[in-house]
Amino acid sequence: MMKTAFAAAFAALASANSVPIYGYYPGFVQGGNKLEISIEMFYDSICTDSAAQNQVMNDLMGTMWHGSPVFDQVSLKITYFALPYHYHSYQVTELFPYFMDLCVTSPNTCLFNAYKDYCFDNALSVLALTNMGRNDFITYWTTQVANEFGLDQATLESVYFTSSPYDVDGSSRDFFKYASSNGVFGTPTAFVNGVMLDSVPRTVNMWLLTLEQVYQSQFK
Repeated sequence: MMKTAFAAAFAALASANSVPIYGYYPGFVQGGNKLEISIEMFYDSICTDSAAQNQVMNDLMGTMWHGSPVFDQVSLKITYFALPYHYHSYQVTELFPYFMDLCVTSPNTCLFNAYKDYCFDNALSVLALTNMGRNDFITYWTTQVANEFGLDQATLESVYFTSSPYDVDGSSRDFFKYASSNGVFGTPTAFVNGVMLDSVPRTVNMWLLTLEQVYQSQFK
C-alpha cells in the first residue's frame, strides 16, 4: 500500500513539473571563469541580429578587463534557439552537437567557434535558399562545411540520420526546449549570472559596463 501511494505521489510530482531538467548543459561552455561571472548567449545560427551580436561578443572576449582578457574572467555559454521562420536554421544547428562532441574527443582541433562564425558569415546565403528541400540542403550545406574545414562530406552528411552515433536531432531539440524553458522567444538573448537581460548590450563598452556592475556587486 505504501509502495502504491509513493508511486502515485511520484507520478503526480513528475506530471506537475513540465520544465526539462538536464544532466548536462545543452550548449557549449568556454572561458576561464576566474571571476565566476556567467554570460549565457542564445543565438539562432543564421539570424543576422545574432551575427551582429556574435561579432560584439568575439571582440569582448579579447578585451582586457581587470588584468586579463574577458574570456579568462567569465564563463561564456552558447546555445541555439532555431527560429521557425528562418528556413534551414534547424539543419544548420544540427551540426553543432557534432562539433561539440569533436571538441571533447579532439580538443586541440575544436571547431565549435569556427563553425559558429562560419554560419553567421553565410547567414544571408542560407536564408535565400527557400526553394531547396531539407535533404538537398543537407547535401549542399555539408559540402560547403566540409570544403571550408577540410572534413569528409559523407561523414558530415551521415550525422543527420538515425544510424549516426551522434544524436544531433535530439541534442538540437534539447537546445530548443532548454531555451524555451528559460523564457527565450527571440535571438539574440543574453543572461548574466542566470538573469535574463532586458536589453542585450550591443557594444563592447556597454558589455563592460554591465560586467563591471556585476563585478562591483560581487566583490565590493
